[in-house]
Amino acid sequence: MTAAFERGLIDPFVTGYKLEIRADKIEEAKQSTTPLETLSHHITGVGKTGTNPKQMAELFSKVVPTYVQSTVDVLQAMRTIMKVCSFSALNDSILMWSHYASNHQGFCIEYDLSKFDPQDAFLKNLYPVIYSHQLVDLTPWAEKLVTGKREELTTLFPLLGVIQKFEGWSYEREWRYVSFQENPSPSRARQMPLPSKVFIGAKASAATTTELFAICQEQNIEVSKMRMSNDKYELLVDPITEQ
Repeated sequence: MTAAFERGLIDPFVTGYKLEIRADKIEEAKQSTTPLETLSHHITGVGKTGTNPKQMAELFSKVVPTYVQSTVDVLQAMRTIMKVCSFSALNDSILMWSHYASNHQGFCIEYDLSKFDPQDAFLKNLYPVIYSHQLVDLTPWAEKLVTGKREELTTLFPLLGVIQKFEGWSYEREWRYVSFQENPSPSRARQMPLPSKVFIGAKASAATTTELFAICQEQNIEVSKMRMSNDKYELLVDPITEQ
């Protein structure tokens, strides 16, 4: 973040002090991990009358981290109001039941998106995860943030960092609900419609199965029990109508 901040200061610094520095040296400074310090090595002191740009560059390279920290504080504040919740388009992935349902002992809730109000913020903030081998580079966004060009910022750019994931996880077919709360509640809860179905894990205990069935029956929610196939690596679904 510090390097991004300093990188964004180089052009206005060179222009403001009317410095005569070769373009390749300016680019070298921009690519450096300490841009202003590197730039200062190429400053001879020649520039705007009555100034010492070399001294100013050295000073900036020391005080910039303070400004960066204030920016980091802003980003941390953003994190406190951000809400992210993961969903999947699948209900029968053996790996997901193993990873996220206590080795098939838990349950899976299904929501019917057609039951949501079309204006519901949930639908407007639900995004398919992008699976990729490349990391999202947020440097251009960070540079605008720390150099004061906030009018050029768009929330969609950092959103890419939230909805992108390593391609090895593509089997999850994940969707993420991403939103910001102006007044975040401690629980970060939000209203949801009743589930359309509940799937109980293949290894769920009798007590868990009985309790979930009773809850679903009371709420008129369809409930099923997952079952391991005898001859394939496959999960089957058996509807439960009574206990």
